Amino acid sequence: MKKFLAVFLLLLSTLAFTQTHTVESYKIKSGESYTISFSQNEDVEIALIVTNLSVANILDIAIVGAPEDAKAILDGVELDSLNGHFSFLPNRPYLKLKGHGDFKGTEFKIANMSTRKHPATALLKIVKFRKNRL
Repeated sequence: MKKFLAVFLLLLSTLAFTQTHTVESYKIKSGESYTISFSQNEDVEIALIVTNLSVANILDIAIVGAPEDAKAILDGVELDSLNGHFSFLPNRPYLKLKGHGDFKGTEFKIANMSTRKHPATALLKIVKFRKNRL
């Protein structure tokens, strides 16, 4: 009986914390923006993957409104904030930003700051990892 109880408790503790994810993709043209919102009930970690679809022009994006304590990793380098201005050279396969922090109840915006004279479209993939407790 003790062995059964130990196995049962181990199984229960394993199931007590699961993680699911969703992936969203958007194209953001020069001068456009996209807003990402999280409810108070979401316990979320996100990964942003941004690709410059232009073969000739630099893509400039700005991220504003992310939590101040959220950290970002940009090409393997940890940054102080997910908020900021980022430039992507043309023909670069991708630049990965991974955000860390408490995103409950937050809303932040990603804006394509590239000029219409030198347009560059951003392909944005957002992976939301939701931590579910049973």
